[in-house]
Amino acid sequence: MKWPVKKLGDLTAVLSGFAFDSQFFNNKVGFKLIRIRDVMRGFSKTFYDGQFETRYVVKEGDFLISMDGEFNIAKWGKEPALLNQRVCKITIVNKRLDANYLFHFLPKQLKLIEDATPFVTVKHLSVKKINDIKIPLPLLAEQKRIAELLDAVDKIILGHKKFISILKILINSYFEKLFSDTNNKKKYKVNDFCFVTDYVANGSFASLKKNVKYLDEGFAVLVRLTDYTKNWESSFKYVSKDSFNFLKKSSLNPGDLIMSNVGECGKTFQVPDLKKPMTLGPNSILIRPNPKIAIPEFLVQYFNEFEGKKKLETIIRTTAQKKFNKTDFRNLEIDLPDMPEQQKFLNLLKIINKIKINKINSLIKSKDLINSLNNQFFFRV
Repeated sequence: MKWPVKKLGDLTAVLSGFAFDSQFFNNKVGFKLIRIRDVMRGFSKTFYDGQFETRYVVKEGDFLISMDGEFNIAKWGKEPALLNQRVCKITIVNKRLDANYLFHFLPKQLKLIEDATPFVTVKHLSVKKINDIKIPLPLLAEQKRIAELLDAVDKIILGHKKFISILKILINSYFEKLFSDTNNKKKYKVNDFCFVTDYVANGSFASLKKNVKYLDEGFAVLVRLTDYTKNWESSFKYVSKDSFNFLKKSSLNPGDLIMSNVGECGKTFQVPDLKKPMTLGPNSILIRPNPKIAIPEFLVQYFNEFEGKKKLETIIRTTAQKKFNKTDFRNLEIDLPDMPEQQKFLNLLKIINKIKINKINSLIKSKDLINSLNNQFFFRV
């Protein structure tokens, strides 16, 4: 059955936010003010201590749309607040339209408009564009049935997300307990249990430029941190045998750790076996731990997620960008649990990650389901 189609302008009223005078904005006194960044989070930290018309007061559950940048719709939180410019409120004025049905319908439509909107500095959504949106309009009872079904899937998705968050809290809690127990830890300098070097181990950047050339194919893989964020082999760079010999002190073994010491300082990865000679790329350092003192996989977690991040902050220097040098890193003091405790943590992490992967797969399937339902119900225009 094909449903009738109506324009939103025939069923709703859109109120654009008012350009409140910023001289009355503050952090303590007056009425809360909704700025565009507040739409999705449902609360504001900005106050307005000036006069206003009551029609611009937004109440709990009102539908708001952000009109610059990303065009999102969200329900406002509990605290009344003022509707500022670049945000609009959409209100149903025709009883033939169910509110929850509209709320599920609009996100995809706003995304389609956003994708089709040209921009120079930032995309802007007009009230006319909203009013011109065409919405399929089955009988009210059918609208409510569709909204209830989509609400149920939304709850499943939210449940998956909460479960994944709880798993992260569990790992964090275990790690904090591990480091709060003073009986199983020993203080080390990094240099006491790790070999550490960097890309300039064999000389200055001038000599590197002279002796090292990046190639699309070559004798050895140049392992760079950027490769970890891309499709691995498609982004590889290589060096010749002569270049590899020049970089011999920073050649890599499978299982070694590499850490960014420029920009995103402390981001740590473990090197896989690429079946070819490997050497360290720029803006990173090589870490090869003593296997009798530290398990490499434990150090990856330590520096990426937990105590190690705090320790690294003490040696990071900020000039044009964040960075630290290998000497400071070698002298960094850290408390390290004994090997059995490290292994217990990794065993727990393995179990939790397996559960997490299953939950993530369930989350993906739930999102696929709601996308399929949206396409089924809302694209009958």
